[in-house]
Amino acid sequence: MKSTNPIGNTQFFVRFFIASLFVFVIIYLMVFVVRYKWIDDWVLASVNQTANTTITHFMRFITFYGNHSFLVPANLLMIVVLLYYKQKKWATANAIAALAGVGLMSMLKKILARPRPSHPLVEGISNFSFPSGHAMMSLLFYGMLILLCLQFLNNKAYKTVAIFLLVTIILLIGFSRLWLRVHFITDVLAGYAIGLCWLSISMLLSEKIWSRK
Repeated sequence: MKSTNPIGNTQFFVRFFIASLFVFVIIYLMVFVVRYKWIDDWVLASVNQTANTTITHFMRFITFYGNHSFLVPANLLMIVVLLYYKQKKWATANAIAALAGVGLMSMLKKILARPRPSHPLVEGISNFSFPSGHAMMSLLFYGMLILLCLQFLNNKAYKTVAIFLLVTIILLIGFSRLWLRVHFITDVLAGYAIGLCWLSISMLLSEKIWSRK
């Protein structure tokens, strides 16, 4: 596994950290301080008007790829593969993103304690709504894959297609949470924002750790 497009410039991730944290804070203020709910209610109402069984089945299939039952083994496999190719810095970043990301998500949900939308289309949802764990954790996992594509894929066409597919998966997982009525749009957007923020921190921490060795 040869690195041909290095993105080791820390400013790259510092900028993403600042921008994504800013977006998260704006969404937080809108939801918990201003308590602006029109966009949440409008999006849920719009989704309800177009709901049908076939799409609901597809959304349940898509949302699985943002579940812990998929992402935990997928992250472990990614770490093993990265270690096999002696990419210790990337493996460390992935471990920080995945393991600490779960803790950060759970902490935010418990502290903010936002109730979920009523009448969800899936059962067994018991924790709080903000931010969306599926949006956050899928951005961490698939976002890491995007960074790996940028770093290691030489073929421009393959790189473009791979990144397009990964971005599509991230967006579909977020949309599935709206369709299944388990999150508001602000939950999903906040999940993406804090996910990007934590992904940037993970890359910066890994760079710091391995630069000392």
